[in-house]
Amino acid sequence: MGGRIVLIKSVLNSLPSYFFALYRAPMAIIQKLDKIRRNFLWGGSERHNKIHWVAWEKVIQPKENGGLGLGSLSDINLCLLAKWWWRFKVEYNSLWGRVIASVHHVTIPGDLIPSKPIISGVWNNIIKIDGLLHRRGLNLKVMFKGVVGDGRSLKFWSDLWIGEIPLCFKFKKLFKLERNKLCSIHERMSIASTGQELKWEWSRVPNEEQQKEELEALEALLSDLKLSTNKDRWVWLGSNDMVFSVKSLKQRLTNETNGSFVLKWCKWVPAKANIVAWRAEMNRLPTRLVLRRRGVAVDSTACPMCNEGEETAEHLIIGCPFANEVWQSLSQWCKIPPIYAFEIKDLLQLSNSLNEDRSKKDLLHAVIICGLWCIWKTRNEIVFKGTSPSVGGIVEEVKRMGFLWIKNRAKLHSLDWNRWKCFNVNFGV
Repeated sequence: MGGRIVLIKSVLNSLPSYFFALYRAPMAIIQKLDKIRRNFLWGGSERHNKIHWVAWEKVIQPKENGGLGLGSLSDINLCLLAKWWWRFKVEYNSLWGRVIASVHHVTIPGDLIPSKPIISGVWNNIIKIDGLLHRRGLNLKVMFKGVVGDGRSLKFWSDLWIGEIPLCFKFKKLFKLERNKLCSIHERMSIASTGQELKWEWSRVPNEEQQKEELEALEALLSDLKLSTNKDRWVWLGSNDMVFSVKSLKQRLTNETNGSFVLKWCKWVPAKANIVAWRAEMNRLPTRLVLRRRGVAVDSTACPMCNEGEETAEHLIIGCPFANEVWQSLSQWCKIPPIYAFEIKDLLQLSNSLNEDRSKKDLLHAVIICGLWCIWKTRNEIVFKGTSPSVGGIVEEVKRMGFLWIKNRAKLHSLDWNRWKCFNVNFGV
C-alpha cells in the first residue's frame, strides 16, 4: 500500500496539474478523479469494488492531521489558481500583466485584482475563487500586503499596505471626498525639504465632524511612514518567508484536527509499517470480526493467535495473550518498564512517556511500530499459510527487521548486529 501512495502522489495527483493551474475544474471531474485515486489505493477496479477501509475525507488529510497526505484535488485546484493572483501583483509590468490590466481595469476600489464580470473567460474564473475560498473561511484579499518603497505602484486607497484593511474601507467619509480614487501613494505623499508632505485632492474641504476626525486619524497613521528609493513590493502573509507558495495556501485550507489521536509517523520504518499502525489504531484492519460486520463471510471471528477472543485490531495487538508476551519480551530487550496498554493509541504514544532523549524515543517508537507490523504479518501467515506462531520467532523477526530498517533509514551505518542484539545503540557514533 505504501507503493500505491507514492504512485498516487507522484503520478495521479500530477496528471491534472496543467489543467488545474489555469481552469476551475467542475466538481464532476474532481469526483471522477477521486474515484480513480480511491480505487487504486484500495485495489479496486471498474468491475470489482474492494472495501474502502477509511473514509476518503480522512485519507486525503495531511499526515500531521491524521491522514495519508494524498491531498484534496479541489484544494489543489484552488491553490494553483490563487497563484495567478500572486503573479499578477509581483509581475504587474510583464506583458501578460499589462494585457490583463488593460482589458479588465480596476473599476471598484478595494479590488485586489482587476476584473470585468461582463467579460467571460479564464481570468474571471480565476477571480471567482475568492468567493470559494471565502466560504472556507479564508479571505484571499487580506493575505496580500504591499510593502512601501517609493510609493509609485501601490494604490493609496485601494491596496492593503498599512493596517488590516485598505484605507478606502477604514476612512469611508474621506474616501468619498477623494477626487482620484485610484491614486498612488506617491501622489498623496512626497518628500519635501521640511520633511514628509501630504498632498490631498478633495472634491470639497472636509468640514464635517466625522470627516475631520477621520482626517486627523489618517494623518496620525501616516506620520511615521517614510518613502524610499526602493520599489514597492508585495508580500504573502500566509508563510514565514512572505513569498506565496501553493503549499502554504494548502496548509491554511486543511481542516485542523478535532483533538483526536494523530499517529506520529516514523521515518525510520517503511510506509507500509506506518500504514498498518495507522489503520490498527482506527480498527480498520481486515480482522475477522470487522470483515463479518462488513458482510464478508468468515468461518469464525476467533483470534487466530490465541483462540480466546473475537479478533479485532485492539484484541490482536494488545489484548491477545500471545501478543502481550511479545510486548513484554520487547520491553525487556529495550530495557524499559513492562508495556501495558488499554488502547492501541496508548501503545503508539508509549515512547513519549519515557524519560529518554529524543533520539532514543524515536528509536523506541520505531521498534513499537515494527513490533505491530510483525504481529500483523504473523497473523496473516497463520490465516493464509497455516503456520504455527511462536513468541520467540516474532521477537527475533522484530530484531531482524528493525536492524535492517533502522540501520539504513536512521543512517546509523556504524551500528552492528552484536550491539543491536543487546539494544546498545549510541547515536552520533
